[in-house]
Amino acid sequence: MANLPKNNSEVPDNPKILEQSKLVEDIKRKLLIAEKELIRIIVLFQNSCEHDWKRIEEYDSEYTWGLDTPRHSGENVLKGWKCDKCCVFKPKNQGLPWKICYKCGGKMKHVDIIPDQGRNISRHQCEKCGHLIGYQVV
Repeated sequence: MANLPKNNSEVPDNPKILEQSKLVEDIKRKLLIAEKELIRIIVLFQNSCEHDWKRIEEYDSEYTWGLDTPRHSGENVLKGWKCDKCCVFKPKNQGLPWKICYKCGGKMKHVDIIPDQGRNISRHQCEKCGHLIGYQVV
């Protein structure tokens, strides 16, 4: 079985094959132009959209417990927001869990250090949603 030629030098010198090859190349060129135009139209639509944001959460097995949740690893964390109207995705701010809240994307603030079973726990709370986390101080 023959493979599709990657360029014109691999096309056999046959009038029917050359004609079909030119047709395929023309369709590819038109498809590329149409794809670029589609992207341009989508960007214009997204830029003028009055966004209807929906939270996008995802299970993260690496996420460690917060002080306001049971002590375990892994739970749904905020990944960002997606507009239901135009499908644009806005990721949450990136950062360590004691800097950026994994529940809402807000800024975490150091609250205090408390003793806990012979160790010290540094507690941080989200300024936006109140999510409280703690990490052992070393």
